[in-house]
Amino acid sequence: MWYKKNSAIIALVLAAIIMRLFFFLNYPALFTPDSGTYVETAEAIFGGNINNYTGKREIFYPLILFLFQFNNEAVVIFQMFLGIIETLLLYAIFRKLTDNEWIGFTAGLLYALNPAQIFLERAILAETFLTLLIAVSYLIFINAVENRSKYSLIILLGISTSLAALTKPQVIFLPLLFALLVGLCFYSAKDKNFAGVFYRFLILLIPMALLLGSWSFFNYRTTGQFAVSTAAGDVLILHTYPFIERAPDKYENLKKIYIKHREKKYEIAGRGSPVTMAEARAEAMEELNLNYTEISRLLKEVSIYLILHNPGEYLKSVASSFKRFWYPTWLSGSGGVGRWLKSGKTNKVIPAGIFALALLYSTLLFFCAPVLCLVSASLRKACRFNFKIAAIYAMILAAGLFQAVVTSANTAARYKMPFEPFIFGLAVIYSAGLWNFFKGSERKQVISSGNNLL
Repeated sequence: MWYKKNSAIIALVLAAIIMRLFFFLNYPALFTPDSGTYVETAEAIFGGNINNYTGKREIFYPLILFLFQFNNEAVVIFQMFLGIIETLLLYAIFRKLTDNEWIGFTAGLLYALNPAQIFLERAILAETFLTLLIAVSYLIFINAVENRSKYSLIILLGISTSLAALTKPQVIFLPLLFALLVGLCFYSAKDKNFAGVFYRFLILLIPMALLLGSWSFFNYRTTGQFAVSTAAGDVLILHTYPFIERAPDKYENLKKIYIKHREKKYEIAGRGSPVTMAEARAEAMEELNLNYTEISRLLKEVSIYLILHNPGEYLKSVASSFKRFWYPTWLSGSGGVGRWLKSGKTNKVIPAGIFALALLYSTLLFFCAPVLCLVSASLRKACRFNFKIAAIYAMILAAGLFQAVVTSANTAARYKMPFEPFIFGLAVIYSAGLWNFFKGSERKQVISSGNNLL
C-alpha cells in the first residue's frame, strides 16, 4: 500500500504539523525591530514610496511580506508550511548522504520537533526562508556531484545560492563557496580536466553575477551604493564602537554620540558586553543630518580606519563573535534559552534544557568526530565522512567566520540557525557511526576471545 511505502514521510509531516499547530495556538507572532526594517523596505519598493528606501534589506523577504499584505499571521502560517517542507528536505538530504532510511528520518524529525526552529518560524524575519534556500542549495549540490554531466543542476545551484544571498547578506559567500566546491569535486585525481572545472565554476557564477549584480545596480540607482545591502557600516561599527574614541578628530561629533550610548549600555549590560547601537545611530542621523545610507557609509569609513589601526582589538572581537555563533538560541518573545532555564518553571526549563543539551552534544560531535575520523580509517568509514559531508563543514564554518568578520552583535547565534539543522543531522550520522563502530569492535573482541579459547 502507498501509505506503507511512504510511512516515514507521513510520520514526519504529522509530527511537524502537530508541533506547529501547538505553537501557533499558544504563541503569538513575534515582531522585532528587524521585522520593521523588512516592512519599511517592502512599503518603499512595492508601495510606490521609493524615497524612503534605505537599501538595508534585500528584496526577497520584503516581497513575501508584500504578497501576504503584511498580515503577520498569514506570514507565520506560510513560514510554518516552509518548516514542513524543510523537514522533508532534511529527510531527503541525510537519507541520500547515508543511504539509510532511519538516519534520514531522525534528521528530519529533529527539525520537525525543534522548538528553536518553530519559534523562528513564528518571527517576522527572513531566517526561515533562508533555511529553506540553504537546504535546497545543498540538495542540488549533492545531486550535481552525482550527475556530473548535468549542467542544468549547476545553473540551479547558482540561482538558489544567489537567492539566498538576496535574502540575507550574511550568506553572500554561498555562490562562490559552492562554485569552489563544485570545481574541487570535478577536479579528480583520475581526470584533471581544467577546462571542465573552469566551465562549471563559470556557469555557477553567471546567475550570481546577473542576480546580485542587478540588485546592486538597483541599489546604486536609488542609494548611490553598488552593493546588495547598504548596511556594511551599520554592522561593522558593532566591532569598533568599544574603541571608537581612537578615531581621528574629524569624527569627533560621531564619536561623542557613540561613546555616550555605549556607556549607557555598559551600565546595564556590563562593560565589554556586546550591545546594539541602534539608538546611537538614530541620534547620529538626526544630529549630523544624514539618512541611513549616508550614516552607514560614514560608519564604514570610521570602522575601516579603526580596524586597520587596531587589528588586535578587532581580532579579539571577531573571535568573540565566532564563539557566540555556536551558542544555543531561540526567539520566543519571552526571553532566550538562558532566561527559560533560569525561570524555574517546569514548562520552560525542560524544553530549554533538552534543546541546549542536544545542541551542546551535536556541536561537540561536529568538532570532535572529524578529528577521530582522521586517526581511524575504520571509524571514518563508519561515520561516512566524505566530500559531501566536508562540504557541510565548509558551509557552516564559512558562515560562522563570515558573520564574525563583519559583525559582533549579541545576536550572532541567530546567524547559525539556518545551518543548525545540518549540525543536528551530522550528529545523527556520527552517533550511528560511533555506535556501529564500537559495537563492531566488541563483536570482534568476542570472536577473538572465542578463538583463543579454542
